[in-house]
Amino acid sequence: MKECYRCKEKKSVKDFYKDPANKDGLSGWCKECVKKASKEWAKNNKNKVRKAIKKWNKNNRERLLEIQRKGQKKYRMKYPEKARAHSKASSSKIKKVDCTTCGGIENLEYHHPDYSKPLEVVVLCRKCHGKIHNGE
Repeated sequence: MKECYRCKEKKSVKDFYKDPANKDGLSGWCKECVKKASKEWAKNNKNKVRKAIKKWNKNNRERLLEIQRKGQKKYRMKYPEKARAHSKASSSKIKKVDCTTCGGIENLEYHHPDYSKPLEVVVLCRKCHGKIHNGE
């Protein structure tokens, strides 16, 4: 058992990360506190996080593309009907002129009310499309 310096709770040594700099070889904070602190730091340092992500993406282009390809393949396997609908709509001659909800002309996307009808789409801006999918 070890006490976390941050939350002051006694926890199993399995609840602490390894840290060879400390005498006992474990971090002073429990894993839960480390995760909370990391999330809080990221929330308060969004620009630094964005810059770090952008830098990593630039320096690891091949790895990034590999990750994206795997994610896309997994999505197509999990949601074949959605994938077919997206593909058909993208290759169709349907024009993206403006958002049918707000009239916006930037970041236009296709929305499928029914994936079994891939060419029956509604053109929406990214903001309005997000609202529909988030139930707003």
